Amino acid sequence: MADEQSLRAERYGYPNWVRQRFLDLPPDIPSRVKELALQLTASAPTPYDRVRAIEQYLRAIPYTLDIPYPPQDQDLVDYFLFDLRKGYCDYYASAMVVLSRAAGVPSRFVIGYANGTYDLKSERFLVTEADAHAWVEVYFPGAGWVPFEPTAGRPPLSKSTVTESNLEVSSIIPEEMPRLVETSIKLRGWHLLVGVLFSIALFGITWVTVDEIRMRIHSEFKVAGEIYLRLRRFGAHLGAPLLPGDTPYEYQASLISRLEDLSQHGVPPEISSKIYKDLSKFTNRIVEASFKPAYSQGNPEKLIFTLWKRLRWRLSLMLLVKYYQSTFGRLLGAQFHRSSKIIVNSAGEDQPR
Repeated sequence: MADEQSLRAERYGYPNWVRQRFLDLPPDIPSRVKELALQLTASAPTPYDRVRAIEQYLRAIPYTLDIPYPPQDQDLVDYFLFDLRKGYCDYYASAMVVLSRAAGVPSRFVIGYANGTYDLKSERFLVTEADAHAWVEVYFPGAGWVPFEPTAGRPPLSKSTVTESNLEVSSIIPEEMPRLVETSIKLRGWHLLVGVLFSIALFGITWVTVDEIRMRIHSEFKVAGEIYLRLRRFGAHLGAPLLPGDTPYEYQASLISRLEDLSQHGVPPEISSKIYKDLSKFTNRIVEASFKPAYSQGNPEKLIFTLWKRLRWRLSLMLLVKYYQSTFGRLLGAQFHRSSKIIVNSAGEDQPR
């Protein structure tokens, strides 16, 4: 986004298509609306200053969703600015577009959604109807359409004033200083790297511990469903997405076929067979837990999670295989062959139940 300094330097050289469409106003706009626009921008020297004056004026009007229906015989913007004096985003954005155009600055009404709320469990932003929002975009010849936020209660859209000229500093320093600064930066870089790696490791251990506790207290049906979703995510990354109508067994066959393709270069046959065996057991348990809720012999929900802990490490290895195949083709050497065997065997062998 253009910074505040460059926007303030913009002038009124608008192309015809902008003037014809985005300065247009209905002929019956009340005169006091136009007068307010001129009053707010009378001392503003640039289009950007005019828009900012209008935006700040509107942001001082209280925000609320509790408003009556507007009168049918009165202009909506006129009613909002002079009679109602409160409202929600649609009112603010409509008023800013009209006032900006009346002040000679092209603008348009924009509708969409705010960010919503981030859900840690699904790792997604949840955007609902309540997040619907309206704001304004103003045209500047050198920057294009720039968003503005006239709605009170919403955070203003920051336009940084930092430019290259702000970053210039004097270089009157001793000759030894560059070496000392370089050494200090290197030390700080190592400290930062160690801190980041430690934080990642701590987060990973915490996440695995909490996840295992959560899995062990949930019902087998919920555990089965959630872990099956994880398997599908692995499969999608490996190049075997779930197709519409696939049963768990059909998806198992599709995933094994993809793993066989990946296993042709760099993965010993005995390791591949262990993955297929685990995947078959895992799919059987998923089906039993999903379609036989009363089944409880052998504590199946714990067995599902135990199988999954072993299987996910082996599938992670296959993701590495896929990465190396896509990056280096078929140049997977004997060292990776030996390392993969160690990693997979460390995940544990089948234990008698």
